[in-house]
Amino acid sequence: MSDRPRIQDTLGRCFFAYDQGDGDTMAQCFVDDGEIVVTIEGEGQVDRVVGRPAIAEFCRKSYAGRSAITRHLITNTFIEEDGNEDAVVVSYHTTVSTRDGARSVEQTGYCRDRFLFEENGWKIVSRTYHCDAPL
Repeated sequence: MSDRPRIQDTLGRCFFAYDQGDGDTMAQCFVDDGEIVVTIEGEGQVDRVVGRPAIAEFCRKSYAGRSAITRHLITNTFIEEDGNEDAVVVSYHTTVSTRDGARSVEQTGYCRDRFLFEENGWKIVSRTYHCDAPL
C-alpha cells in the first residue's frame, strides 16, 4: 500500500494527541461519526465513545484524570485488509508512564483500526482498543 506512511502518520498523531490531552487533534484523526471501543481481557467491553465531540471529551477527561505522564508506543503495525479507500490496521500498544521520576509499563494490548480515505487524508472509522489486563 503506497499510503502506509500516511496511515501510520494518523496513528502516531492520534496517540500523541491522546498523551497530550489534545482532544481536538485526536478527534480530527477520526471521521465525524468515528468510534472508540475499549475492551479488557476477561472483562469485555468497558467503554464506547462515538462522534468527534465525544472523542475529544474522552481524551480530555482521560488526561485530566492521570497521575503520571504517559506515552503510548505503537509497534508491530500491519495492514490486515487493504483497499483503495479503506484499510484495517492492527498494532500493539504499550503504555509507559513516568511518575515521580520513575518509569514503568502501565499497560499492553493492541488496537484494530478501520480507516477510510477522505478528502483530507486517512481517518479512523472505528478503533477497538484492547487492553491485556485492567489498570
